Amino acid sequence: MKRYGALMAGLALAAALLAACGGDGGANQAASTVGPADPQASVNFDPAFFSAEITNRYFPWASVCRTVLEGEEEVDGKRIKIREESVRGNQAINISGALTTYIEVLAYSDGKVVERAKDYFAQGKDGWVYYFGEDVDEFEEGKVLHTGSWKVGWNETEPQEFIPPFPAQGGERFNQESVPDVAVEEVEVVAIDETVDTPAGTFAQSLHWKEHDPISGTDAEKWLAPNVGMVKETFKEGYLLLTEFSQECPSGGQ
Repeated sequence: MKRYGALMAGLALAAALLAACGGDGGANQAASTVGPADPQASVNFDPAFFSAEITNRYFPWASVCRTVLEGEEEVDGKRIKIREESVRGNQAINISGALTTYIEVLAYSDGKVVERAKDYFAQGKDGWVYYFGEDVDEFEEGKVLHTGSWKVGWNETEPQEFIPPFPAQGGERFNQESVPDVAVEEVEVVAIDETVDTPAGTFAQSLHWKEHDPISGTDAEKWLAPNVGMVKETFKEGYLLLTEFSQECPSGGQ
């Protein structure tokens, strides 16, 4: 899930287009299927526990259509511009029998795309947002790599706790990803009521957590504001700040 910090320096850069955003978030549209032929072949969970309709205030993609975070990162001793664009998908996706919603993300470095991802989520009846996996394209020396891709059912992995219910509790610990040798992300909540200043505005009651990726050995901190989503990220090499967000998709798509 981590777009920066875990990316290798020196990635060759390739152009890519972000998929169109439209409709009402897609939870009521016909669902596509992404998963193994037998949805219960390698996992043991109740798909009825999950819904593509997400109401968690820290993950407000039912109303938010698009976010843009921009900042800087140090690569080979040089400070370069980085950018992360996220857009809500327009249909529900069936993964191992559960309906999920998805977010498409483009990560730019020095004006060029270094990673393109599609992340899948669903909300549990307990209020948690769960992570169901990701399709990842990383661009390196003219090649497209998929080393970080995984999905519930494909990797014998259960849905992963991703964002706690609002309001979160300080000191909570959880793993957003637990796929050995593919993707591991350990999270600890630091604070639940911080105020964050960004180019897109000032956001109160923000959730602040620390992340550790034991595979790459990288660390990051993130802030999520109610009804907006992620507004700030910092890591050893740089930072990202929210610069714009849209709470409704254009009727004709982006």
